[in-house]
Formats: sequence, structure tokens, C-alpha cells
Amino acid sequence: MEKQINCTLTDICIDYLVKNNFQLSIEPNNEWSEWNWQAEREDLILYATDPIRLVALYMIRDDWVSDREVDKDYIPVIADDGNTYRYAVCKLVQWGYTVSRVEDSADFGVYEWLAEKDGKTYSAEAPLGLLGFVTIMRAYGEDWTCSDVAKSFSINPIPGRLDDIELIWGKTLDLDQIEQDDECRQRGKRI
Repeated sequence: MEKQINCTLTDICIDYLVKNNFQLSIEPNNEWSEWNWQAEREDLILYATDPIRLVALYMIRDDWVSDREVDKDYIPVIADDGNTYRYAVCKLVQWGYTVSRVEDSADFGVYEWLAEKDGKTYSAEAPLGLLGFVTIMRAYGEDWTCSDVAKSFSINPIPGRLDDIELIWGKTLDLDQIEQDDECRQRGKRI
């Protein structure tokens, strides 16, 4: 698979999740202005609005599970919600960061979360985003944008949403159409 340099935060978060054996899925939310992301493996399911929050949810999994009474068949499901913020802040503090929340004076009512350690400050709009970003910094280093990650990823639509595939991914083709398309490409023609 071709690698890229100058990757985005989404690229690096997807790479991180794939390296931790997650299968990723994505679907539009009810308003189609945001996406709902799912990261799943046999021992854990995560739901969030973006991959950086999935990374954060992965980081809090042990603390989340230890706070619940679970049976042997329990598969934790953690969703991006306000009840996860405390876990994100606690994880950052466990890692030695000083965490604070400040109001952005230029944009009333908007708060910014800060994590400070060793003279470096990281910021995000919410604790999950902050924990996700700090996790990426710890895993890939300060030059994470130059990480050697895959140029493309396969992300499956969430089952049950097959009617929306055309809207999400473009035209859905059956096998005969794909074979016909390949033949036309070989001859230099377009369908």
C-alpha cells in the first residue's frame, strides 16, 4: 500500500486504531452534517463523532470497565458523551499533565481545554479531543504529521445502512458492472 507524508490528524488516528486491531465503520448522523464513527474489535466497541475521540475512548477503556460490574461475557461499549469527560481528564492527570479549562474571551461561551507538561501545552474544545491528541503525540511524536501511514484506508459502512451507500460512497455497482468497467479501462474507454 502506498504511504504518505504530511498526514492529517484523521489519518494518524485511523492508523493508530487499525494498528490496535480495530475495524472501522462510518455513517452519516441524522442531520448529514457530521459522521458517526465506530471502532470495533472482539473485546471492545467505541462510538464517536471523529477518529480522535475514538482514540481517546480507547485510552479510557480500562478505567471505564473497572467502574462497572461486569459479567464474563461483557463487551464494553463506550460512546462519545459527557460522561466520558471525567475519565479523559483523569487519564491525562495520570500521565502527569496539568489539565485546565479556560473560556475563550473572543468567542463567549466556548471553552478550551488545556493539558500542560514539560513546558508544552496542548489544547482542544473537549476533554476527549484533548486526550486523543495527547495520545497521538505520545505514540507518534511531535512530528506526527510526517508519520509514514497508509495513504488510503478501507472503512466499511455500518450494517443496516446499505440504502445510503450510494449517498456516502458514490454509485453502487454489481459485479457485472465492475467487470465491464475494467474491460473499458483496459481498452481506454469510459462508460
